[in-house]
Parts: sequence; structure tokens; C-alpha cells
Amino acid sequence: MKREIELNKNKVEYTLKISNRAKKIRLAIHHDGNFTVTVPENIKENIIETLLIKKTKWIISKLEYFKKFSGKTFIKSSKKDYLKYKNQALILVQERIAYFNKSYDLQFNQISIRN
Repeated sequence: MKREIELNKNKVEYTLKISNRAKKIRLAIHHDGNFTVTVPENIKENIIETLLIKKTKWIISKLEYFKKFSGKTFIKSSKKDYLKYKNQALILVQERIAYFNKSYDLQFNQISIRN
């Protein structure tokens, strides 16, 4: 649910998520400026607002910090991307190990790239 609260004369919009799995209140500010508050099912509205007011300084500072990155693209990787670059990474690692192994002469059985 989209909500709005006034913190230090700034209107801050946030998404309220009510979770039956949550044990504690969680505040999350993402790189795109989205602010999410996740709460357990039995938390009252006034407790949420009290916490947000208490954490005003932190919330405002993080929102300001992420404003610096607005307009920049962040790439989310997927399994498809992982598989695409896995072989390239393996080749690079094998080359680097061969280079450093000239000096250190280490023994190894297998090299694996894992996600």
C-alpha cells in the first residue's frame, strides 16, 4: 500500500508491506529512491508512524544519498547473464592462475565458477 508521511517538512512516500513472515519492522531504501516499510501482521499504524518519525534523520539522509544516483542505470543480473559470462570468467581465471603460478607453483585440482 502506498503511504505518505511528513518528515522534517518533507513529504516522504513509502510502500507499506504487511507480511505474515516478518518478525520485525524493516526499513529499506532502494537505489531508485523507493522506500519500503515491511511490518508483521499485528503491528498498529501508530507504532509504524512513531518509528518513522524516530528514524527521520536516517531516512532523509539515505533518500538524499540515493538522489545522487538518479538517472544512472543499475543492471540487475539474471541466471541468463550468469551463464553468458561464466565461461569468460573461467577463461580469465585460468589465465591469471597460470600467470601467478609461474611464481608460486601451487597445486590445484579444479577451478569452478559459481553464482
